[in-house]
Amino acid sequence: MSGVLVNVDSSALVCVIIALGMGVAFLVADARSLTTRMLSAFLLSIGAAIFLNVTFVRPYAPQDLPWMSYLAPCASALSMIFGAEWILRIRRTVPAGALRTRFGDLQFRMAQVFAVIYALLGMWFNDLRAEYFLGALGRPGWVAQPEFWLFATPFVLAVLCVIDGTLITLNRKPDHAEVVRLGGIAMAAPLIAAGLLLPPPLASFSSALGLMVFLIAAVQYHVLQGQRGQFLRRFLSPSVAELVRRDGLVRAMQQQKLPVAAVACDLRGYTDFASNRDSAEVIAVLQDFYDQVGIEAAAHGATIKDYAGDGVLLLLGAPLPVDGHARQALHMAACIRRRCEQLFAQRGIALGLGVGVASGQVSVGVIGQQRLEYVAVGRAVNLAARLCQNAAPGEILCDDDTLAQVEDQGRFVSGELMRLKGFVEPVQTWLLPAL
Repeated sequence: MSGVLVNVDSSALVCVIIALGMGVAFLVADARSLTTRMLSAFLLSIGAAIFLNVTFVRPYAPQDLPWMSYLAPCASALSMIFGAEWILRIRRTVPAGALRTRFGDLQFRMAQVFAVIYALLGMWFNDLRAEYFLGALGRPGWVAQPEFWLFATPFVLAVLCVIDGTLITLNRKPDHAEVVRLGGIAMAAPLIAAGLLLPPPLASFSSALGLMVFLIAAVQYHVLQGQRGQFLRRFLSPSVAELVRRDGLVRAMQQQKLPVAAVACDLRGYTDFASNRDSAEVIAVLQDFYDQVGIEAAAHGATIKDYAGDGVLLLLGAPLPVDGHARQALHMAACIRRRCEQLFAQRGIALGLGVGVASGQVSVGVIGQQRLEYVAVGRAVNLAARLCQNAAPGEILCDDDTLAQVEDQGRFVSGELMRLKGFVEPVQTWLLPAL
């Protein structure tokens, strides 16, 4: 065996290390995601295929191939199967709009079928693959050799199906991060595949270049995703932000009807404060207010639906369900009130906070084409806003439906029977005193 290793292309082993390292790195970074596991398997299979070909196939005469050489076409086929599955899973997170999706999906399934055919032919005619297919572009007359096309036909068709399916996915106009990632694999795939057809050392150069192209695209993608994640976490609860990162915005926020508690917060005395203070100070106070609300939203699993000047609307129970959403909403409202009172006292400013909390079935989902917006429509959302408008500074008002879902109802004080705009019947209100 030591004599064989002398003839192994050391530059190819560098490609093996690069592919395996990339596969392990992506797996360690996000092992919980099935999409990432498919990507990792794709890269690990590439590394295994290169290693098996340069160690157990190329150094030997076709008639002297060891049994390990039979695994080489299987590893190559697995890389195409996992790669197709990875892109297909990405494709399912990209909104298609009015475009037909069956043909694009079929491209990836056909790629997997061709990969299996290539593997079976490679194992059955192992010696012919080694003699006529590997490094064929470095030998004269390869075009006229039927043995070459026996393996090249399913192999090239599999690669073309993956590239074409990727380009079809790009036609859906995904966001910039996905364009970078999908564009990277579309450019890298033919370079990596050419590593089987080119002679050494061009094969190693082509494979390494393809891996580097993909690595650059993947790094750019993760940088953009990291920036997006930081942005999302200021508006969404950590669990929702993770869901969006993993499954895509539209897929994670499909339209549905959910039991939700809506919490509306609004500053009192803000108009007078803003008219008598420098704009920079006003913005700084608003930023501090938003920060305090954001801290409690993250702690309670709430989603910040809207920032509207001096007001904030939060949802508990959408897009993800929250156990005891009404109880959590009231506790969050009390925490926000306490934080804001401390903030206003520290700054020495005459501001107060009114809060309204209401519960009920709410229709939630994403609307829009070019610009997506997460919307929540229902009685509870409107009622929370009206209760907030009627809450005095420091007051937290809730409705009967919210109170009914709380165990310690004795600490609530019966409020007025209010006639609110947009509601035919008077609404019984309840006040949550300070703890």
